[in-house]
Amino acid sequence: MTDHEGAGCQWGHEDHDTIIVPGHGPAEGLEFEVFVHPGEGGPGYCPATSVVSAQLAASGEWEPEQTAALLPFIDGDTWFIDFGANVGWYSCLAAARGARVLAFEGNRFSHRLLEGNLLRATDNWRSVVAYWTWIDEDSPMWFGYPDKRWVVKSDLEGFDEHAIRTCWKHFESHQVDAALIEMSPVFRPGYPELAQRLVDVGYTPTCVKPYGPIRPDEAADWVANCRQADVLWTLT
Repeated sequence: MTDHEGAGCQWGHEDHDTIIVPGHGPAEGLEFEVFVHPGEGGPGYCPATSVVSAQLAASGEWEPEQTAALLPFIDGDTWFIDFGANVGWYSCLAAARGARVLAFEGNRFSHRLLEGNLLRATDNWRSVVAYWTWIDEDSPMWFGYPDKRWVVKSDLEGFDEHAIRTCWKHFESHQVDAALIEMSPVFRPGYPELAQRLVDVGYTPTCVKPYGPIRPDEAADWVANCRQADVLWTLT
């Protein structure tokens, strides 16, 4: 996987102000360091303008419906892969439940906060790893451990097919109990094909918000006709 040393702030900020906020709901008892919105800036991406930090600062929660759908699959026997971890909402919840966590984040500012938030979420620092790396078509296949249970979350704004490809062997062998994937044909092609591959190896899709179950035989067409949707894939 490729490290992108320039993956920082396109507004040109050398650093960003942060605050530590308490988690609420399923994150009660956790703390998250998040970005303070810098106000008006320039074109391009600034991690401090991320809606994740803004929502955590405002409410102490992020994606409550998606979180409620995914958390029942995560416990102390889980190995959790978080592609596009941002500041670590899902990774920290998994770590607090005793799961092993492998979190991937390409933005260097977000990655720094991710590392600190993970270490606050668990006393077992050996059980969590935060990788500063970009997932793309050059990312290699990764086989992991053949005798573990896995849960996957992927939110990469168009690059999710590459994330799922890196750990595809786990899907083929039914080691992945559940995967929450942001299907984003609005950004890039390839999502209908990814949906069909998941169906073909035995996974059933449910759109978490707001549509509900999706018929497996209609999954590829459904994804092709959505702009963006969070879909939970579970074994049939």
